[in-house]
Amino acid sequence: QYWSAYPYRELDSTLDKKYFVSKKKDNSYWPVYKGNSFNIWDPDTEVYYGYANSNILGPILKKKYSKIFLDKDKKNRRILPFLNNRLAFRKVSNRTDTRTLIISLIPPKVFLTDAAPFLLFSRGNNEDLAYILGLFSSIVFDWYVRRFVEVNINHFIFKSFPIPKKRYTKISKRLISLSGRLSSVDKRFKIWANSLKVKCGEIT
Repeated sequence: QYWSAYPYRELDSTLDKKYFVSKKKDNSYWPVYKGNSFNIWDPDTEVYYGYANSNILGPILKKKYSKIFLDKDKKNRRILPFLNNRLAFRKVSNRTDTRTLIISLIPPKVFLTDAAPFLLFSRGNNEDLAYILGLFSSIVFDWYVRRFVEVNINHFIFKSFPIPKKRYTKISKRLISLSGRLSSVDKRFKIWANSLKVKCGEIT
């Protein structure tokens, strides 16, 4: 079967602000990402919206996710997005920037605001994620996006992007391998790298 995914907003920077603090108190507090928290092939710029207590926000989001596709699939019910690697992109863009679509593989144990929507997969595996990451990070795809995006990459625009679904070719397999390696920058991506059979660690 082909993969299936759609943009999803995990947290609202205004409505959910009550859960955020400015400083990390202990390891139970996870970073809350905004758009500038990541860049292409850079999953963590260390510029955060704030931090949130995972013991408080985690159960709230678990209940939220149980109301969507996870509740329909017993196999995926235990797989919560914030406990795994996922693809996030910057909602706000600018035609004067060198790149319009900024997407990155995000490490686990991170929360995302509406400025950093992510792709919620109802069907697919890590190879599919790596395939899409490679496509969306390419200059060719960015050229296409710039034809339509002025400021915000809205969900309805995102859903209209043409994406080749046939990934079982020599070229697409090479794309998955390169994408997987480039995104496996440290130990937070070890499980991801192992699933794609690529090395994990800093690339000079």
